[in-house]
Amino acid sequence: MEIIKNIRTLIVDVVQNANSGHPGAPLGLTPFVYTLYKDYLKFDPDDENWIGRDIFLLSNGHACVMQYIMNYLFGVITMEDLKQFRQLNSRTPGHPERKSPFIESSTGPLGQGLSNAIGFAISLKKLQLDNTVYCVFGDGCYQEGIGQECFSIAANLNLDNITFIYDYNKVTIDGHTDLSMKEDVYMRFRSLDYSVFEVDGENIVKIKEILEIKVNKPKVIILRTLIGRDSVVQDSNKAHGSAIGEEGVRKLKEKYNIPQIPFYVSQSLKDEASLMIKEKKELHFKRYTCDKKDIS
Repeated sequence: MEIIKNIRTLIVDVVQNANSGHPGAPLGLTPFVYTLYKDYLKFDPDDENWIGRDIFLLSNGHACVMQYIMNYLFGVITMEDLKQFRQLNSRTPGHPERKSPFIESSTGPLGQGLSNAIGFAISLKKLQLDNTVYCVFGDGCYQEGIGQECFSIAANLNLDNITFIYDYNKVTIDGHTDLSMKEDVYMRFRSLDYSVFEVDGENIVKIKEILEIKVNKPKVIILRTLIGRDSVVQDSNKAHGSAIGEEGVRKLKEKYNIPQIPFYVSQSLKDEASLMIKEKKELHFKRYTCDKKDIS
């Protein structure tokens, strides 16, 4: 899909421009996050505080360049903001900060976003709102003690308004996860009484099917991804926390047949972004009119 390829080249451009960052997880997560934002995540780009919005959290906050690019496509930050990635006092810091536009919570310490997600889910239940909390986490979050506590309490409270997305690329900063864990993660979530789904991170059709399944318990989607997808550092811990280099950027663009222009955004991606913005605003209007009708 040409749009996915263009977003991936934007990811490596943003990180390369800063000469710092974490391109690996975003490259693997691109199809899922794009699909979620485009077709399922309820929010209004003009109203950050809309009470009817869904909550999106990155527990693996180092993957935030993907979220920033989606926010750029929806018009809530600018291209200049992307070029200021990881710069002092920018709106696009190296890990998500609440003060930045359309960032629900400051994350970065692995596992912390999982506890944030539990708090949001409980609050929405107390308010009797039907919003959904989507929380992406990685292998590092899974291995943290706080992560296991969060998974347990979400199941115990039967928080059916939360969907965890496990970026299961099996690589951490130290290397492949078989250095430190061998458990069957699918069965672990099953034992906690989750609705568990496993899917190839490139299979958008199957991802949509899973996102549309209604459940009466917490949901976890185990997303089989490749860290640094299609880049010169694919499936390596070298993809985790550093730019892939100018030659790596050039090779990825060549592989995707994308022009060798920094921060290139195709017309098809621009057109898609305009359509997505329009659809999100219409969704807010429809939900507002339905709510007003119910009240009357």
